[in-house]
Amino acid sequence: LCNDCKEQEDFDDQLFPPNFEPKEKPKSHYVAKGCDNCYYTGYKGRKAVYEIIPFDRNLANYVKQGDFNVDEYLRKKGIKSLKENAFNLFKTGLTSIDEVYPLLSSDR
Repeated sequence: LCNDCKEQEDFDDQLFPPNFEPKEKPKSHYVAKGCDNCYYTGYKGRKAVYEIIPFDRNLANYVKQGDFNVDEYLRKKGIKSLKENAFNLFKTGLTSIDEVYPLLSSDR
């Protein structure tokens, strides 16, 4: 979001994708408005949403055995999912719900 023109609004849970249950629900959020500095797009700059998974022996064993259901293992190791990282960018006001909606609506 463009820091020069983003506006804070009350948040309505209806803006979340169906079946998305956040760990904490925001009371407000930022929306893109547009100004001279962002060429009236409401967005300026780029922010990457990513998931980094360090590969260790235990994870290698899961893969060797063909077991790709490693979500619980990664959670115990403190590795945040792509969905969690996208939600944090939204929650901190760095992007809008519109930009992360596809990631929040994914199964993983």
